[in-house]
Amino acid sequence: MRFGIIGTGEITEKFVRNASFNPGFEAAAILSRSRERGEAFAARCGIPTTYTTLDEMAGDASLDAVYVASPNSLHMEQSVRMSEAGKHVFCEKAVASNVRELEAMIAAAKRSGTAFLEAMRPAFNPNLPVLEAKLRELGQPRNALLSVCKYSSRYDAFRAGDVRNAFDPSLSNGAVMDMGSYATFLLVALFGEPKRLHAADVKLENGFDGFGAYLAVYPGMVAEVLYSKVSRALAGSEIQFDDASVRIGNLPGVGGIEIRYRDGRVEKLADPDVPEYMLETAAFLRCCEDPSLAEPHHAESLAVMRVLDEVRRQNGIAFPADRA
Repeated sequence: MRFGIIGTGEITEKFVRNASFNPGFEAAAILSRSRERGEAFAARCGIPTTYTTLDEMAGDASLDAVYVASPNSLHMEQSVRMSEAGKHVFCEKAVASNVRELEAMIAAAKRSGTAFLEAMRPAFNPNLPVLEAKLRELGQPRNALLSVCKYSSRYDAFRAGDVRNAFDPSLSNGAVMDMGSYATFLLVALFGEPKRLHAADVKLENGFDGFGAYLAVYPGMVAEVLYSKVSRALAGSEIQFDDASVRIGNLPGVGGIEIRYRDGRVEKLADPDVPEYMLETAAFLRCCEDPSLAEPHHAESLAVMRVLDEVRRQNGIAFPADRA
């Protein structure tokens, strides 16, 4: 399947390299507003065609699908345009600026009969259903701490006065939309949408939320969600039960899972030995053959976005896209 690639960041290059382990994936074109940057990316990744406008890529009838990895604020426009052009859309997280945009993106794909899927890596990790089954065995959870705190590679530039896209809130960026989306996905996947939540954050001088936390309340349990782009957590995530605790060392990768029982037993789950992005691309390729396979993931993506919208509301984070 011939893919158009939108965006030339580090993650995009890693995606192209690892998605190519799937025999059905071919990176056929790159879209960048800068021809120089696009051609440099194409040369590194062996991509034959470079475009500089969305219309050029949308009009390329040889492309079957697109991978959207532009700033979050552009996801809706680009995804809807590509769906209307009859192309399947695989869109990076955070998939949209808000739930209204996401609903429009899903609707556009349904009208065109094409697949639309959020590229949320943990959703397609084979350890996720294993973890879900293990949690059911352990009974009623009492507390969960889900933490994704990472010192961003762009934060040094910000501290030196150079505000790059990753720290520009006008592009629908923020710690809650980046690291927070991973933690919120796992929260929703394991426990469903919370009955209520209480949020707080720490903002940088340009209004960007650098760190945040929220309590998610469920019948019989409370979950704590931590996310950051300005600090690094040393501990992992943990889910506590009456008779056991489950540690998750790598939340985005659903890896480093260890169950410690109250009686002293220790059980470890093996980590998947596959390149990042390979499995999520394989899942998307299956959805391209049968777009209905994406519908359960739509429900999860919408639930995650509703939680992120509420966290932003409580923390006073408003994007330009919210006013559209």
